[in-house]
Amino acid sequence: MLRRDGYEVRAFVHPQAMLEAIEDGQQPDVVLADLMMPEINGIELLERLRKRRLHVPVIIMTAHSSVQTAVEAMRRGAFHYLQKPVNLEEMRMLLKKALGRNERTSVSQPSPQGEAAVYPVEGILGDSEPIRRVRQTIEMLRDVPGTIVLIRGETGTGKNLVARTIHANSCYSSGRFVEINCAALPDNLLEAELFGYEKGAFTDARTSKPGLLEVADGGTVFLDEIDSMSLALQAKLLSFLESRTFRRLGGIDDIQVNVRILCATNVNLEQLVAERKFRQDLFYRINVVNIYLPALREMGRDVLLIARHFIEQFNRELGRQVKGLTPEAEKKLLDYHWPGNVRELRNVLERA
Repeated sequence: MLRRDGYEVRAFVHPQAMLEAIEDGQQPDVVLADLMMPEINGIELLERLRKRRLHVPVIIMTAHSSVQTAVEAMRRGAFHYLQKPVNLEEMRMLLKKALGRNERTSVSQPSPQGEAAVYPVEGILGDSEPIRRVRQTIEMLRDVPGTIVLIRGETGTGKNLVARTIHANSCYSSGRFVEINCAALPDNLLEAELFGYEKGAFTDARTSKPGLLEVADGGTVFLDEIDSMSLALQAKLLSFLESRTFRRLGGIDDIQVNVRILCATNVNLEQLVAERKFRQDLFYRINVVNIYLPALREMGRDVLLIARHFIEQFNRELGRQVKGLTPEAEKKLLDYHWPGNVRELRNVLERA
């Protein structure tokens, strides 16, 4: 696929073979490496590249994806990571960003212009009124630094895409975009990942480790499924949002960071507040700018516009030449209620 896109590609089964090719003078513009490999894993490969003073963007692919793995790779200098099975369109975008960074030599992060090119506001597809309001809000947020944003919508409506677009079209785009799914980690690990820890803070803390808030300093932290966070951790998050300072677990020093916080949920937070399962004060604190993403069944003929976009995308990825939608196909797409929303539509079209 990369060769079809016009890239010159060298593939290696063993990382040592790639290092030897570099020693022989073959200097890559970007490295796409698995995390789990024979003899040398992706983290060790990063270290060896740095020892050779080869500051090339490295994108790590991992089926063992966890926030801890991703943060560790990025803390050691990885440009970004991809979770397997790899989304080819996401890989395309990351490669463009990585190559753009490399052309700017020592700049450690993409420029705001480069980020916005990968995630333009116009990439939020749709002509329906709710989608227009989403794009208008993202445009407004360009000039409103620091404001917390709550993104709401059913599963599969594109909350992650909106979060990345907000980041890319803001003054934080030169910093990292760090995402954490609050439902994917047990509470103690989520706290450690967010705030970091000092050596000896708990049994397995053999070294100090910065948290996501430190890693993302100058950038954006996206807290997905924030409704899954425990009440105790909600209190600690609220304290950080009020002061923009925190302490690592086991630490005594206050750490101040400048990050934009984006939150997302697919449940009714007001109901959780009424049931005392979500802190009312935290709800008020994160519900500053509210972005509602409509379900696909609420978007009328936008389903056809989005479907055509996916057809173009899969034509490129799969080497097909599908011309479009027949009237019968259009009617089926419009009549279906799409419980999985845009994610389901994408999968249906890829399968077709």
